[in-house]
Formats: sequence, structure tokens, C-alpha cells
Amino acid sequence: YKAYSASYVTSSPLLVDSMNSSPKQAIAISMEVGIHNGSLAIYIALSILHNGTMTIPAVVYSLIMFITAAIFAFWSQKRIAN
Repeated sequence: YKAYSASYVTSSPLLVDSMNSSPKQAIAISMEVGIHNGSLAIYIALSILHNGTMTIPAVVYSLIMFITAAIFAFWSQKRIAN
């Protein structure tokens, strides 16, 4: 899971840069990747591995991610507006 997350963290900015995305699109892509990582980890742990204990790190990640994503969205909205 760590390698999977690390690959998204490093490949997201490269993907956004290669597509000549606007700052708004870059922010949207980054937010989507973060949201999907947690959801996918929970799905894999419960549905494929049938191990509820393995969902704990994904749930913790998701909770932290939603809080930091909200802060980031608020900050970036103000930054783009200026």
C-alpha cells in the first residue's frame, strides 16, 4: 500500500504537468487522487482480503486526508481568487 500511495504522490504532479493543466485542474486532480486512495484501500481490505483489521490504517489516512483536504481547498480557493 505504501508503494502504491508513493507512486500516486510522485506521478500526480508529473501527470498534471504533462497535460498542461490549469491550476484549478491540478488542484482537482490532486484532491481526487487523495480521496480515491483511502476509499480503494478500504475496499481492498474488506472485499478482497476480508480483513477488517487492515482497514484501520486506511480509515486513519482517510480521516486525516479529509481534514487536510478541507484546509487545502480553503487555502487554494483564496489563493486562486487573488
